[in-house]
Amino acid sequence: MKKLFLLAFIIIGIQSCDSQSNEFKIEGKVNNSDNEKVYLSEMKVDKVDKIDSVQIKDDGTFIFKGYTNIPKFYMIQVSPRNSVTLIVKPGEEIKLTGNIQNLSETYDVEGSAGSQKVLELNQKLGATITTIDSLGQVFRNNPDKEPGEKLRARLNEESQKLVQDHKEYTKQFIDNNLESLASLMALYQQIGPRSYVLNPKEDLACIQILSRLNLFTLNWQITRHKLMPIRRANKS
Repeated sequence: MKKLFLLAFIIIGIQSCDSQSNEFKIEGKVNNSDNEKVYLSEMKVDKVDKIDSVQIKDDGTFIFKGYTNIPKFYMIQVSPRNSVTLIVKPGEEIKLTGNIQNLSETYDVEGSAGSQKVLELNQKLGATITTIDSLGQVFRNNPDKEPGEKLRARLNEESQKLVQDHKEYTKQFIDNNLESLASLMALYQQIGPRSYVLNPKEDLACIQILSRLNLFTLNWQITRHKLMPIRRANKS
C-alpha cells in the first residue's frame, strides 16, 4: 500500500512538473492606454479561437497565462485591425511593449525567439511597402518634371527591384529558419492584396522544402486559403 501511494505521488509530481514546463506567460506593458480590453487567441488551421481576455490596468500592464505542449501561433488583439502575432513555445515568458493605439506597428517583443522572427518579417515587409508607396508619391508629384512615360518606366523598374530584393530576403529567411513556424509566415507575405512575395510557380522550391519539414505535425498546412498571412501591416 505504501508503495502504491509512493508511486501515485511520483506520477502526480511528474505531471505537475510537466504542467509547469508547458505553461507560458505573456506580460504586456503599453502606453496611451484607456483601459482597453485585449484578447488572447489561438490561431488554428481554419479558425481563430479567442481563449482569454483582460482589461489593461491603469499603469498600462496586462498578463495572460496559458498552456501549450508544442509551439503555436497566438494573437494579441486590440481590434480587428490592431493585433500582434506571436509564436509561443512551452515555458516561454514573453514581454510585449508598444503603443496600444497602434500596437501592430509599434510593438516590441522579448522572451520568444519565434515571435522576434515574426517581428523581423513585419518590419522588413513594412519598410519595403513604405518605399514602394513612396514611389507612387514621386510619380504624382514629379519633382524633376520628367516626361510621364519615362518616369513611369523608371519607377516601375525601381518597384520591381524592391520586390525582387524582398523576395530574395524572404527566401534566405526561410532557409535560415526551416525549423521555425516563422518560416510559414514568411511563405505567405503579401506586398498588396492578393499580391504575394513568393510565387507558387516561380518559387516552388521554397514550398517543397517546407512541405518536407515536420512542421505539419503541429496541424498546420501549406494551404493559401487556410494560413493567415502577414498583410500590409494591418493597414486598411
